[in-house]
Amino acid sequence: MRRTHLLLLIPAAFAAAFGLSRLFRGETRGPGAEGGAVPLATRLPEPAVPGGEALEASARVAGEVVRSDAPARKEEAPAGEERRPTAEASAGPEAARAPDRVSAAVAAAESLRKGGDLPQAAAGLVRQLEAMAAAKAPYAEMRPVSEALEGVNKELVFNPSGTWRSEKVVVEKGDSWHKIAKRFAAARGVQHGIGLLRAVNRKSGDLLVPGERLRVPTDSLRVVVHRASFAAFAYLGDVIVRVYPVGIGREDAETPTGRFTIGEKVANPVWWKPRPPIPAGDPRNPLGSRWLGFRADDQKLEYGIHGTEREDAVGSRVSEGCIRLHNRDVVELYDLVPDSGTPVEVY
Repeated sequence: MRRTHLLLLIPAAFAAAFGLSRLFRGETRGPGAEGGAVPLATRLPEPAVPGGEALEASARVAGEVVRSDAPARKEEAPAGEERRPTAEASAGPEAARAPDRVSAAVAAAESLRKGGDLPQAAAGLVRQLEAMAAAKAPYAEMRPVSEALEGVNKELVFNPSGTWRSEKVVVEKGDSWHKIAKRFAAARGVQHGIGLLRAVNRKSGDLLVPGERLRVPTDSLRVVVHRASFAAFAYLGDVIVRVYPVGIGREDAETPTGRFTIGEKVANPVWWKPRPPIPAGDPRNPLGSRWLGFRADDQKLEYGIHGTEREDAVGSRVSEGCIRLHNRDVVELYDLVPDSGTPVEVY
């Protein structure tokens, strides 16, 4: 009897030893691996895919729900063979640039917009733009998404009836846009450019009527520049309200990265660097129609955001380190931001 038990224990002990040896080699099998051998050190959680909800909504419109955060599908393999991931499973950040991914995000946002869910429509497009910036997609590839977001923002943000975070203020006798902005900044610590206050209230002029109620955003504006994409995002809170194409510094005059604030605003700037200085409007003046100068650590810097008369200066490396916008875009940004203090992040 004892000999029989001993004989039965030998195979079990051998199997256990074999399993331990595979474990120490860093291999394991389990339901999550779909039967495939996967090194333990590489079994990391899947990152969240920006725009996942938007893509799911788009698929639902087509009649089938396909979760963008679901594991990549794997081809069935014959019995006894390992199942290998498809090309989709190994897709990196560049997947955000795929035309079908872009089209799905835009279609999902349009479906949400028609259904009245403007915040979710905007959120999906913002995630898509941020994912494309992370993948270093150029501005040209972002345009369909930014144009779709611009359409959503006309109803969501640039609309006095929109759902953006705000406080109501009552126009007093003798008030101006500047006085209202200054009074709000003193009370709430949030500064705004006159152009932003006009835009969200759909006002085009300076006329204000005593007793009139206006809405003032409680979120601040900030600017994020993605050098690799030649694009700048203007955020109001968490929503990208504008996407601008930009030009950046030459390879021998890199645009600096980091966190800055806009320290000064100058309309029709003179270019003081050469001697004699070159006045505004002169074709030799590279600053265009507006200058937004940077500050960091309480120091005025030589860098900033400015306009340009040269179309080819946007979308390329041509400046001495500054960020160039088309004149029409820098005029708009100039009006949106307050006189000073707007955060700028350059990546």
